Amino acid sequence: LVRSLTTIHHEIESWVEGVERLQAMAEDRERIGRDLHDGIIQSIYAAGLLLESVIPVIHADPDRAQGQVGRVIDNLNYTIQDIRRYIFDLRSDMPDDDLQPGIEHLLRDFHVNTLLQTEFEVTGTAHPIHSMARRRHILQIVREALANTAKHAQARWVRVRLAYDADSLNLVISDDGVGMEKLLISKGYGLRNIRERAWLLDGTLRIESAPGAGVTYDLTVPYS
Repeated sequence: LVRSLTTIHHEIESWVEGVERLQAMAEDRERIGRDLHDGIIQSIYAAGLLLESVIPVIHADPDRAQGQVGRVIDNLNYTIQDIRRYIFDLRSDMPDDDLQPGIEHLLRDFHVNTLLQTEFEVTGTAHPIHSMARRRHILQIVREALANTAKHAQARWVRVRLAYDADSLNLVISDDGVGMEKLLISKGYGLRNIRERAWLLDGTLRIESAPGAGVTYDLTVPYS
């Protein structure tokens, strides 16, 4: 009977983890889809309207037409940069490796898609996180924080520090951006997802920010 109850308990835990993962993915995709519609799609639509307005003046006023085409090119270049940032945010294929290679994977993708400088530091003796669900929650927190930096922070660099302490894991993610208060994103989906995942991990999360001084996420998580 005890063996059967233990098996049922493990199956329930596995099912709950699966539901939590699917719910988080659905929320992420809904948020990103809305952001794409409100930002990138609207920018492309505006560029199309501006190009249409060029047609009547191409022959009558070539200088004006050339200036408008230049503005369209600038707008499309900004839109391309936004798309590159969203490519990183849309990646839902989280690595199943342990934390250190998983974070390296995320930072590599982040650098390729944003061209921002990245720095990764690991201290202490590595302590394996055996639960795949817990590893995924931690990696999703890293991904969400990096996505916030890519989309909002106007930063030049991001630093991630992973510290293995005696009884817990400490993860610090910081950037040199404009700060959270100026961006008014404290009630956004990204931070809500980070807080919810920290709660699911029984972790402690501190978020520090000041105008012009960037954002720092400080997460402490017990190993089990």
